[in-house]
Amino acid sequence: MSDKELLINKRREFLKATALVAGSVMLNQFSFAGVHNSVDDTIKIALVGCGDRGTGAAFQALSTKANVKL
Repeated sequence: MSDKELLINKRREFLKATALVAGSVMLNQFSFAGVHNSVDDTIKIALVGCGDRGTGAAFQALSTKANVKL
């Protein structure tokens, strides 16, 4: 390989590594964006188009001792 090819390969590797780090930082910022503390400890469950299996799961969830709202 010539010096020019080595320089191009090093530059490509640098850009790949930089993009990977930048992507990781961006994902880390948004990974907990939807998490927050709530005053209300109710677990809210929604079932849409689940049929009989969903109905059974809903009854099972509501039968727990936790504060669950369907």
